[in-house]
Amino acid sequence: MSRLISFCMALLLAIVCTAQEGNWVVTRSSILHSTGSSSSPAVANVGVGTRLQLLSSAMSNNYYHVQVTETGATGWIYKNRIAQAETGLDSVSVRVIDVDNGLCVIIRLPENKYVIYDAGGLNNADGSETWEQMKAFLPEGATVEFMVLSHMDGDHIVAASQAIRGYDIKQVIWGGYDRKIDGSSATETRAFKKLKEALDDKSGVTESINLNERDSMITPWNDMQISGVHFRFLCGFGKPPAQWHLTDPAERLNGVSIVMKMEYNGNSVLFTGDALGRRKDNPETTCIATEAFLLDNVGDDLKSTVMFSPHHGAENGSSRPFMDKVRPEYIIIPAGHVANFLHPRKTTCERYLDYVAADHIFRTDRGDDQGPKEWDYQRIAGCRDRAGDDDIQVDLRSDKKLHIYYLNQANTCNDD
Repeated sequence: MSRLISFCMALLLAIVCTAQEGNWVVTRSSILHSTGSSSSPAVANVGVGTRLQLLSSAMSNNYYHVQVTETGATGWIYKNRIAQAETGLDSVSVRVIDVDNGLCVIIRLPENKYVIYDAGGLNNADGSETWEQMKAFLPEGATVEFMVLSHMDGDHIVAASQAIRGYDIKQVIWGGYDRKIDGSSATETRAFKKLKEALDDKSGVTESINLNERDSMITPWNDMQISGVHFRFLCGFGKPPAQWHLTDPAERLNGVSIVMKMEYNGNSVLFTGDALGRRKDNPETTCIATEAFLLDNVGDDLKSTVMFSPHHGAENGSSRPFMDKVRPEYIIIPAGHVANFLHPRKTTCERYLDYVAADHIFRTDRGDDQGPKEWDYQRIAGCRDRAGDDDIQVDLRSDKKLHIYYLNQANTCNDD
């Protein structure tokens, strides 16, 4: 019998925006360059807390043109080194990294503490591209309070081994249920092997909480509080519960996802992994597996300001009963251009529109065109969207306000 484990682990005004001209603050020590290029001459060194004026909302090669408030010096600074001053260093910043059809999120907490939820990318990738993107926001060698790996599909873990080796991560919380354990494959995936090897090599630094090895599941409420931010672990499974009667391997592998809710000063973000909630041809009122578990065990506490779309906006998640409880004000869809997936699905997003306006749905594949089954909002005809141009940031401020915006204001096709 599985044993349960425990481990320490309204909205006044929501403003949807792109980068706004005005007061900003340096969040990581940096160099002010003479042009929007790292190879251009240095104008000045700027430390954490330095106040800046954003001279233009337009970027050049991912650099902003700024002026130092105190000295008047002007120059260009990389986009990941600054935040709006009104959010301050006591805010929470959720950086959604555009890794194509995968999920990778780095969360900066007050006191410059960090949490990671998934470290994915394309299933067939080696993780190196995602790792470079992660380091652009959080430098190698940084300390991470914990990393959650929602489940073992490659698009959620391809860079997990690099993150474990490159950062000092105190805890990794993961399900450990892969295709070989499931019986749907004779071998482990490359990403899963690398993850296990990295955890073995860093066992003196990183605690591994593997639900499958512990024959365990997460049940509400396993909570953790760090720097005034409340993390609630709502579910997670070392293997699919027998009572779900799942026969499809993909459903079993996705259904075990670790779902986490983060709360800060009246706002909240729900991280859903690839939670399973329905099947393509189910009636609207159907709710199964992960989402049904959450309805039964969390209920009204699922209500969240921001929701990550389960399974990249696929048709097997975001059931109507689940959405009726979450009732998000904003939805983030981590998606990309992958044949056969066609994420996010038009049918799923049409259901979302019963809860939020289209401009409150943010996606990491803006411009993508994969035909009639993919949601066509912000589509650019013929575009094959690539990784890296649609990073999204959510700022949960200490004054209870929330900002969500694309780091790159323009919706352009980066098809190469």
